[in-house]
Amino acid sequence: RITAEAVAALEPKNPSLRISFLQWTDRFSEETAQLVTGAYRGHIDSEINDQYRTIPGARHFLTNIIQFPGCGHFSPKASLVAVDANTGRICGVCLASLVSNTSGHITQLCILPGVRGARLGYELIRQSLVRLVELGCSSVSLTVTCSNVEAVRLYESIGFSSLGVFPALVWEGF
Repeated sequence: RITAEAVAALEPKNPSLRISFLQWTDRFSEETAQLVTGAYRGHIDSEINDQYRTIPGARHFLTNIIQFPGCGHFSPKASLVAVDANTGRICGVCLASLVSNTSGHITQLCILPGVRGARLGYELIRQSLVRLVELGCSSVSLTVTCSNVEAVRLYESIGFSSLGVFPALVWEGF
């Protein structure tokens, strides 16, 4: 969880790529499904969430975030895509929701493997956090797999702190 005060103290960091940050619209859905699948290929989270493994699965995952209030009500105003200025392709996304009038949640931060380490994740989440605070949030939460060390390190550097740990169980069926 991070507070509005901590968000206000975050300094912008320009990514080392030429990037345009755009507010979410539904026109980004298909390319974001491809981004999710590419970003999670071979990643521990794709073993926990099978929707990350295929483009149809990622489409379903995005539909659940955007249309259903499982992680709060999706906020297009606080959700951003990062578009590579050279290729015109989405290389990162940060999706956010409102859990209540004063509480936000980062539902997804996803960066293509080839551009990780370029400060893109930091800037996507920072801009999303600023927008959530502008919408009235005094705190913002997220969940992350503890074995996703790079993500945990990023979130802690931003000011998130751990409130709890819970197991993720996977049922493979028959």
